[in-house]
Amino acid sequence: MEPSVCISILCKDKMLKMLNILSLKGGSFLLSTHTRLYSRLGIILILMYILLFLSTGLDKMATYSPWLAFLVCVALSVGGFVVSILSIIGKRTELTPYLSAFFSFLLILFTIFVFLLPEGGLPPAIPLLFNE
Repeated sequence: MEPSVCISILCKDKMLKMLNILSLKGGSFLLSTHTRLYSRLGIILILMYILLFLSTGLDKMATYSPWLAFLVCVALSVGGFVVSILSIIGKRTELTPYLSAFFSFLLILFTIFVFLLPEGGLPPAIPLLFNE
């Protein structure tokens, strides 16, 4: 065998070993090992959003700056959705990541409803979509 063929075979062999170590066949290594953590983190973000909304924390933030309250709500709801999707992609077969992704999506829609849409003749808190 020529030396160049041997080098390419060795490189190919090392690449296959690295792929087997990372276990890229069944999803990414980090996603497959941390799906339970991602699922719990998604639930924690959803619960933080609900607690912030039910307590007067969100109302106090909105009196100072509606943008601050909007950005916190968007960060919590979109963060919960992304983490739930990562948990689903990591081959999680339980129902929890699917439910957390569904509720996070509902929280995103609720955030749009609360902050960006007019209600009962009142202008929206953040006039991005409807300028009056």
